[in-house]
Amino acid sequence: MANFALIGTLLEGILSSQLNAARHVQDVWEWYNALYRIMSQNRFAGTATVFGPKQLAAGTNVVETVPVSLFGVLIDNSQAAEDAFLAIANAAATPGTTDTQGYFYAPRAAMSCYVIAGPRVQTTKLEVFSVLGTEAGLEAGTASTTQPTVVLVYTK
Repeated sequence: MANFALIGTLLEGILSSQLNAARHVQDVWEWYNALYRIMSQNRFAGTATVFGPKQLAAGTNVVETVPVSLFGVLIDNSQAAEDAFLAIANAAATPGTTDTQGYFYAPRAAMSCYVIAGPRVQTTKLEVFSVLGTEAGLEAGTASTTQPTVVLVYTK
């Protein structure tokens, strides 16, 4: 079973003190509660892990080089003047040319939370990158001018 208690206190600290307080809303605590309920089920195995909070670098950011099961994504795009998409990839990724496994929308000046009840299984590795939040930016892989801060919750 994935032991959420291993990361629960860490996540509480991140949510309480390490994110933009101006954009901090009740949603992040509901995100935390949903992750607790999902990851505490007996059907999931692996070591519960938290990545972040980390402001992404331009281009690809390697999170893990081993298979993972992604359960939660929190994107703090509160400092940006533009919308963004956070892309996840299962291989060495080049924005705009690499096939991705999913995108998470991050509107400007906001914090967004996503829970994956499934979870999203990355069979090789987990890489992420941020692209401009427009259709043209998404298709071309145009990097966001201001990279968001992310928190990822997964098992490995």
